[in-house]
Amino acid sequence: MKFVCEFIGGPMAGKMPLEDAEKLTDKRSTDWSKDRARGGLVPRAELDNRPKFKEYAGPMWDGERPGGIAILRYESWPVYEMLSN
Repeated sequence: MKFVCEFIGGPMAGKMPLEDAEKLTDKRSTDWSKDRARGGLVPRAELDNRPKFKEYAGPMWDGERPGGIAILRYESWPVYEMLSN
C-alpha cells in the first residue's frame, strides 16, 4: 500500500507522498502496536508512527483509494474546529 498525506487548509494545503511529509518533521504519532496486540482499543495500525505537525490535527485515516493508495488526512486547526462543531 502506498501512503499519501492530504493537508486540508493551512500552509501545506494539498497532497504529498508520505516520504516527503516525513522529511518535514521529526515528530511522530504513537506506536500502539503493543496495546493493539493485547486487545486494547487504539487507533488503526496505519496511523502508527506517522508524521505529526503542530499546525495540523492528525494523522487521520481517510481510506484507501483505487490502486492501493492510502490517504492520511491532516486538518488545519481552524478546519478541524469548524468540522468538529
